[in-house]
Amino acid sequence: MQVSRWHQLKHLFRKRGFANLMAIYERNFRLLSDLAPGLAALPDRLISRVDDGHDLHWRVLDRQRYTTELLLTHYLDLDGERVADPDLRLRIYHDTGQVEMMCDVVCDELVDVLERSHAEVNGDAAGAPGTQARRWAVNLFLNRWLEYLLRQGHRFVAADSPTGAVSSV
Repeated sequence: MQVSRWHQLKHLFRKRGFANLMAIYERNFRLLSDLAPGLAALPDRLISRVDDGHDLHWRVLDRQRYTTELLLTHYLDLDGERVADPDLRLRIYHDTGQVEMMCDVVCDELVDVLERSHAEVNGDAAGAPGTQARRWAVNLFLNRWLEYLLRQGHRFVAADSPTGAVSSV
């Protein structure tokens, strides 16, 4: 019997402690590195295009010696309006090999949905999510979304790379 990756993750991170949260950040870094090989050296704006999928946009907000903040999003045309969904702000910690999804007011709705879903699946009452619970929810979402993007075939590579199906903006 084959066990899904999500089941493995859920089992592995059943204990929602700080050390396991850092392990998710490390897994997010590995997935983002697969999505964007050489991510520290990539240009500030890129678009990844795949057949039968939405373009994926990469925009660096800030680069420091050990960290990079970026937006990763799809732009959808909804009723004539261009909407970023999901519009994720990520912080890459190059020195420790970790990626964290940064959460602000925009994440509140996502966290509420994820917490309700968790409560329904596990049969517990949904409690008010604390800071660490919010980080768990959004970073597990990021983990699954990065896996989805990789399955779709998205990749960001430098424009001068012979394997790149990516365009700079």
